[in-house]
Amino acid sequence: KHIRKFDFKKLKIEVDKREVFKSFVILLICLLTMTIKTDATIKAKDLKLFEVYKEETIETFEEEVEKIDENEKISKEEKEALKKILEDTKKDILEVENKEELDKALERSELKLKEKEEELKEEEKSEVKSLKDRLFEKFNNEKKEKAENDLNNLMNELVKKEEGKELANAILSEDEKELEEALANLREDIKNMSPNELNQLSKALEKAASETEGSELKEALEEASKDVKKGEIDASKLKEAITKTQEKAKGDSEGSEEGEEAGETSGEGD
Repeated sequence: KHIRKFDFKKLKIEVDKREVFKSFVILLICLLTMTIKTDATIKAKDLKLFEVYKEETIETFEEEVEKIDENEKISKEEKEALKKILEDTKKDILEVENKEELDKALERSELKLKEKEEELKEEEKSEVKSLKDRLFEKFNNEKKEKAENDLNNLMNELVKKEEGKELANAILSEDEKELEEALANLREDIKNMSPNELNQLSKALEKAASETEGSELKEALEEASKDVKKGEIDASKLKEAITKTQEKAKGDSEGSEEGEEAGETSGEGD
């Protein structure tokens, strides 16, 4: 009853602005600290996982060096050649600082072993093939999975835009001729697109690039995104990047040009 009679309009509530400001600053600092701590924790976790993977890879190579010594089907001369490839790879792995560098070191090693395999007689060739399978099975499975994810992400972004549906279907078909035709049609369509359509397609390619792990496809998509804004596209470069990613997704990584380039780079440094 008394509360009803009280005139709340006459009630004055004083707020200390300085205290409010201090509280706001403290809250902001706490939020920033939490964000920085979270980022640092994620980076530390990723680094730890990388170091563990690096150590496991080195251990695998060391075990295979011992197996080569014990293998009676390989000549002494070829044993030394094979061990040198593995020891050189171990040295490369010890110097790498991230997963991308480690993957390149493994690609170079796989290519060198493939070249050595082709030089050998049938019995020794079979032994080297088994060696390759043991060394790179995990690496190639991981590469295959990443390539599949990259292609799925690209198709998902393309199919959202009417202009990208034909290309998405061509990628899904895994038919090289269909892919070539779809890219040629896209190149012609781009010439007649409105600025808004070009912008939307560019954003789709940019988003796909941001979700792509494969360096060659990522670079091709980033370049395509920029080119589309200008009303053009390098169809041949994009086709090459997509085709190579499709080969990796099928598990056909040994003949990739990336591996050949990696091997040439290593050969120049030897």
